[in-house]
Amino acid sequence: MVYSCRLTYSNLKYTDESYFQTILAHAPNLKLKNDRRRYIDWSTGGPHPKVLLMEDLPNLLASSAHFARKFDIDRDSNILNELDRITS
Repeated sequence: MVYSCRLTYSNLKYTDESYFQTILAHAPNLKLKNDRRRYIDWSTGGPHPKVLLMEDLPNLLASSAHFARKFDIDRDSNILNELDRITS
């Protein structure tokens, strides 16, 4: 697996988005459940998810997600500050 991953990841631009998940998914003694506990907004219809803004916070909080993406501190740091406040 290491050799195959090395070849795969040598051709990817953003390896950090799936490298660790790939390693964990191939761990023989670890059972992963794909329960989709991630909040990702694909409403823009493009190849990348929508950057989450403060206006998206109600939908994020209403979901059962434990994780979310995609945030951009340069576009809207308020949503991250509010999530920090809520979860502290």
